[in-house]
Order: sequence, then structure tokens, then C-alpha cells
Amino acid sequence: MTTHNLLSRDPADCHLLLVDDHADTLLAVGKYLRQCGYVVHTAATFAQALEIALAHPIHVLVTDIGLPDGDGCDLLTEIRASRPIRGLAISGYGMSEDIERCTQAGFEKHLLKPIKPDDLRSAIENACS
Repeated sequence: MTTHNLLSRDPADCHLLLVDDHADTLLAVGKYLRQCGYVVHTAATFAQALEIALAHPIHVLVTDIGLPDGDGCDLLTEIRASRPIRGLAISGYGMSEDIERCTQAGFEKHLLKPIKPDDLRSAIENACS
């Protein structure tokens, strides 16, 4: 019996940009996503993320909303001014107005910290398919 991948693309074909200013989170989540088969670029600041996004073929932005030098919503908007990209927000803020702000900015999903690995992977699979 053949197993079929439900995704329309292989995880290795989906390039992610993971942005978080917390070094341990960036390291752990980046490692997990690479183990899942994704190509993962990481950045700790708005400026680094913008530089990477404009220099590499990134399909999905997974970003913390609160960054030391900017805002994840503004980051998505700025990248989209140059190229198409899907967006997933990760945040410690989960009030309805926080979620609405992320939705208005164009994020497809708002994941609350601490992030459950299965929830993150599912959101990325949906964004990459």
C-alpha cells in the first residue's frame, strides 16, 4: 500500500523565515522545523528579517509580533510590498484585539506562546500547501 503525502509540496520545498528575539525560542523552534524537513532561515530582529526575506526565496514568514526594532505586522506588510509571502503570527498576546490586528495585517494564523509544536507544524503545512 502506498502512503500519500497530503501536502501539495514537500516540506523541503517550503522555505520559512522564523523571526523571534528570544534566542532560545529561535534555536529550539528552528531546530524542530528543520527536523520536520523545512528550509529555515532565522532572524532575531526586524532588520535582519527584512534583509533575509528580500535576499532569499521565502514562502512563509513565521514571526513574533513584538520585536526589539519593529513590529511583526509591519514586517509582513513591508515584505509584501516587494513580493508575495504567507504569514503566521506568534505572540504572547492573545486578546481578541491582538488577534484582529494580526488578521488585519494579513496573517493567516495567530499562534499563542508557548507554541504547541503540532499546532505550528499544522499551520505551516496549511500555508505551504
